[in-house]
Amino acid sequence: METLYCSRCNLFTEFRVQQTYETHQVRGEEITILTDVAYCACCNEKVFHEELDNRTLLKVYDEYRKRKGLITPERIRAIRTKYGLSQRALGRLLKLGEITINRYENGALPSDAHNELLILIEDPANVQILLDQAGSSLTEREEANLRKRLDNLLATSTQELFMESTEKILADYEPSVFSGFRKFDADKILDMVTFFANNVNNLSKTKLMKLFFYSDFCHFKNYGVSISGLRYAHLPFGPAIDNYDILITWLKVQDAIELTPTRINAEYEWESITTTRQMEGALSKEEIDTLTEILNKYGRLTANELSDHSHSEKAYTETEVGQLISYEYALDISS
Repeated sequence: METLYCSRCNLFTEFRVQQTYETHQVRGEEITILTDVAYCACCNEKVFHEELDNRTLLKVYDEYRKRKGLITPERIRAIRTKYGLSQRALGRLLKLGEITINRYENGALPSDAHNELLILIEDPANVQILLDQAGSSLTEREEANLRKRLDNLLATSTQELFMESTEKILADYEPSVFSGFRKFDADKILDMVTFFANNVNNLSKTKLMKLFFYSDFCHFKNYGVSISGLRYAHLPFGPAIDNYDILITWLKVQDAIELTPTRINAEYEWESITTTRQMEGALSKEEIDTLTEILNKYGRLTANELSDHSHSEKAYTETEVGQLISYEYALDISS
């Protein structure tokens, strides 16, 4: 049986473990936690138990970190992983000394200045500024690898920021009669684009807008809900997705479509929409049936013919330029 040394009994004795509230001082602040403490089974004196006492210290430091907003060992390790740096390399990058990062990752509390620096470099943009303006003690190979990672991270960060902002513009509304009582559904939209891009030759932006419009409104007419959750507006060239230009850019960033400049004659050039994407099962059988019906009816019309046809719909003739189009007009849609 395991025994521990008791200073009161002056011998090694058996012990018991009990949960106890303890208060510790950390940088002048009292931290009280509930922790496991070892007590002598003979005299009930608290005895030193290395594993339990280390665990208690870590809990105390964790609580202090929470109160003061200090970076955790886990976050520091995540930083190193993100940038592909060893502990020594990160220490050299920040000019903190080669063993400093090791201490922090093993539970030591960083100084306020070091804490602020470590939090700052979680952003790749700040690491790039640090390299460009202050330099580092990294080897030539380490710095080259780090800069390559930063390029990839910054490109990804820019794309994610774009996706976040555009999806907010496209989807920042509650389901209503203007969205076909459905919320913006990115997965369904991607599959709708894939369906038409794979089945329509020389698909233009204008024609895609009209195919979406007829698909959503005809589906609403038959089932009381749209497919995509998109809103449509009265635009000069007919009914089209509200903020359609942002949606097209969003689709490109998603790698859902490719835009290829296409020239019919010396004066007329447009962008043909193609895709290498395959549908991913976001659409129900009824929704695919609706898309197929619209494809069979309008797929062979030119963009101009389909645009002219959409101008005759009440959804267009009874609304004003820039006005959102209610799905109530689906009751009168051509089908």
